[in-house]
Amino acid sequence: MKTFLETNDSQVFEMSEGIAIVGMACRTAGSNTSPEKLWQFLLAKQDGSGERISNAISRDYFIHNVEDFDAAFFSISPKEVEQMDPHQRLGLELSWDALEDAVLNPKSLVGSNTADFIGVDSRLLLKDLPSIEPWRGIGSAPQGVANRVSYHLDFMGPSTVVDAACASSLVAVHLGCRAIQNLQSDVAIVGGENVLLAPAITLMLGKAGALHPEGGGAVIILKRLSRAIADGDNIKAILKGSAVAQDGKTNGIMAPNSKAQELEARQALAQAGTHLQTLNSRVNWAEAGLKVVHETTEWTEEKNQPRRAAVCSYGYGGTVSHAIVEQFIGSYFEIATAIAVNSPLDATRVLFLVSVPQEKRLAKQVRVLAEWLSSPAGKAVILKAFANTLAQCRAHHDYRLAFIADGHEAATTCLQAAAEDKAAIGHYISKGNIVGVSSDPARRTVWVFSGHGAQWRHMGKELLLNTVFRQAIDPLNAIVQSEAGFSILDTLASGDFLELSEGIQILTCVVQIGLSRVLMSRGLVPEAVIGHSADRNARTKRPRGVEYWANNTIGPVFLKSAVNAAADDGYRVFVEVSTHPIVLFSVNETLLDRGLDYGDMATLATTKQNTCLDAAIMELAAELYIKGADMEKYDAKEHILVGQRIIDPSTNVVRYTARLSTATKPFPGKHPLDGTDIIPAAVYLNTFHQTTGALLLSNVNFDVPVSLGSDEPIVSVVVKGEQISVLSAASSPEVGGREIWVNHSSCSWSTIATPEMAAQSKAIDVSMVQKHIVHNSKIELQRLHAVLSDLSAALSEKGTIVVYAAPPAIPTAAQVADAAEEFVCETASISILAADEAKLEAVISRVQTFEAQGAALHTLVLDISLPDAAERLLKAIRVLNVPPVLGVIHAAGILEVSSLVETTRDSFARFLAPKVNGALALHKAFPPRSLDFFIMYSSIRQLVGTVGQASYGSSNASLNALATYRRARGDNTVAIQFTAVRGLGMATSTSFLMTELRSKGITDITAGEAFPRLGAS
Repeated sequence: MKTFLETNDSQVFEMSEGIAIVGMACRTAGSNTSPEKLWQFLLAKQDGSGERISNAISRDYFIHNVEDFDAAFFSISPKEVEQMDPHQRLGLELSWDALEDAVLNPKSLVGSNTADFIGVDSRLLLKDLPSIEPWRGIGSAPQGVANRVSYHLDFMGPSTVVDAACASSLVAVHLGCRAIQNLQSDVAIVGGENVLLAPAITLMLGKAGALHPEGGGAVIILKRLSRAIADGDNIKAILKGSAVAQDGKTNGIMAPNSKAQELEARQALAQAGTHLQTLNSRVNWAEAGLKVVHETTEWTEEKNQPRRAAVCSYGYGGTVSHAIVEQFIGSYFEIATAIAVNSPLDATRVLFLVSVPQEKRLAKQVRVLAEWLSSPAGKAVILKAFANTLAQCRAHHDYRLAFIADGHEAATTCLQAAAEDKAAIGHYISKGNIVGVSSDPARRTVWVFSGHGAQWRHMGKELLLNTVFRQAIDPLNAIVQSEAGFSILDTLASGDFLELSEGIQILTCVVQIGLSRVLMSRGLVPEAVIGHSADRNARTKRPRGVEYWANNTIGPVFLKSAVNAAADDGYRVFVEVSTHPIVLFSVNETLLDRGLDYGDMATLATTKQNTCLDAAIMELAAELYIKGADMEKYDAKEHILVGQRIIDPSTNVVRYTARLSTATKPFPGKHPLDGTDIIPAAVYLNTFHQTTGALLLSNVNFDVPVSLGSDEPIVSVVVKGEQISVLSAASSPEVGGREIWVNHSSCSWSTIATPEMAAQSKAIDVSMVQKHIVHNSKIELQRLHAVLSDLSAALSEKGTIVVYAAPPAIPTAAQVADAAEEFVCETASISILAADEAKLEAVISRVQTFEAQGAALHTLVLDISLPDAAERLLKAIRVLNVPPVLGVIHAAGILEVSSLVETTRDSFARFLAPKVNGALALHKAFPPRSLDFFIMYSSIRQLVGTVGQASYGSSNASLNALATYRRARGDNTVAIQFTAVRGLGMATSTSFLMTELRSKGITDITAGEAFPRLGAS
């Protein structure tokens, strides 16, 4: 997101994030009940006019079945709905349809700050005075159109009707955008309606010349763009800017003011950041003109440039509105949110969940679904995505249908069978009313862990093939082996346990522990648990003492009392967790004895003897859904790396983006590598499997591990004038914190506006800026700039260049000497300093050729990281009796990889000695403005972040700070932040480093590119 404040005289604020349109719904003339139908209607050039209802009107446009409002669906009484304006009915229907189109479960927004702005321009009721009744007041009130939506869907954000005549809808859009930008609402429902039941208004507007030949209603759903991308929404377009005004006094209140409309358009364009200040030089503007499109015309698209459109409206009372809409280049990932039972553990069979308020509505609902699924669009959709939309993005009502299918044809067959109230041979279908009502606890589930008797010989073979089951019982194998003398894994695999009484007790308990983990992994969780006999062990969470378990083993079983206690607490759904049901009959009898019938309760088995476990669990999930139990979500974003799907229009390459942190990582626990938490390979493989649908993957290479971001804890910082203070000194990001941000991402900047910033705070959005400071009521951002143009290494006279190198940077020093060749004619002396005499031999042969060109070469063995190094260096130079020192090249450093948590004080000392101590010694020996140039070799690593470089990054940051200090005092100093130099420097084997840099959009450079000439440094 690009968000900035331009502090010029006009105080233009730009917020280019925009507002995303994520859902749409409409009802227009021509029987267009969806945006898709309307678009095809327009492309086909069809006419939506109908038969005349009045001789005074030449053509009439109708929306059909306005009276067929489903009052029971919205829990509105028949008496009340009779008094409701059709606008209110249409508003409820369109809002619900738009939310479903946005893949938003309306019930998930209950109690939220969702806003509702609806444009309305007619009043139809309160005309028949004798029939006025109490409900007629709110039923006919214009504000009721928006208020009813907020009331019946239980939204608590802004809710109001807009009446700006023909500009009403666009003004509503403007208000919705503002509500989101001002953080009043996270979601906004905006739109407009026009339902005319009598010709009076039509005739009046027609005589005034202000009649539009079409009408109806439309609603769109708005979200902040970043939120929509993060949520994986299907973004249809982006609203970049909007504006609303009044055109003032014209030659008539209903006459447009062209100047006012132009001004409003310019304001909307300015907010959107769209302008014509810089014209495109490739366009012949002298001959170009505007074109009114009468035919279906291809809208050509420039490379990497989204299409943009302007929408304007004028209300006949003088309201002017304008909006800029921009194309969103990309699409959303279809396997977004799923029910856990449809997780990747089962690649073929899919559970479908459908619900309606009453049984009589089911046939129509499933018939519509069957028709769509058998259409070309339905056949093209991913079946699991379709099922997940029904399960997680639709509101669930009291009468429910569940079925399992393994393909489009099977799913269509099941839907058609349900519509005809028939069985689908070979397919699982179940339907019925929920237990109790939506608000009571009856639908909560109790797990019953049964005891001895559920075992059967081959129960372990399939269970051990289930990864979740195996992982759950693996840690118990060694314990049982030690305490009981047998392997639970081997015994379950062989089935040789029926004669071992004690072994069966242990195996039954272990199997139930594994089964419970499998159920929870598929989204099935209990609200209460009951243990029967020895298998109370499997359901317990708290460790118990010896006396407790002894009494548990020899004491009586109080299963009936436990079931009655659960029933007293309102529980009505019981699931036996075992490999075969043995206590369900007792539970059932206990509940029947209480006077409950089968419609008031449910007793269900996890699986049965000789039954496929995955099939049994899926059918259990279906039955629990029918009884009203909540299905836990399985979010694909928590298990794969795929987020927003973006298509590069220039290459057609598909890219997926995702934001990762410790809170959103797609795997449990930690997977550290050298102290850094990384994404494990299994997550990549699952990602590739889910996005491609491939059964086999080949040629999968892992070059660079991806580390996690952070949850960005807050650090409190107080700014007073030039002073910055941190409430906790240890958490100050300015004190050695830069590398912590890179390796651990534990800190990031944010601001709290001071009173003098209050006037600007509403217009500034810096939520996505990584680091910023408010200073003198201005926002200062850290940015990279081009190389300073006034840097020069030209020598003022013949003199000496001092080059300092410490192992393993000696090869770099030799390359520096080569790069200094152009100075040889101007240089009387080159002094190479090093702390190790043996290392100098590799350099001497490469620079001796300079002596033939007139430059003397001197080598000094001197460790200038020592406290008295500056004095010793100056003394050595005096002894050599060389010409005055004119320039310094500091190219020292060492390489050592370690994570921040593993970096010791000694490690920091080793890093800082050659780079920082050496630089400070050279700085002391040659203070600012005493040389022609002072060059230090730094690195880009602390800017882009590389793994295991905490000490190295800290030392390079010190060089950067020293360069800034000397330049502020007029010195020609520069710290060159190099990327990797191919075949040179401290990391001569750079294949891994190159891969890591490329992952950040950076490449290495050649020696020629790094050291073309010192004068260009």
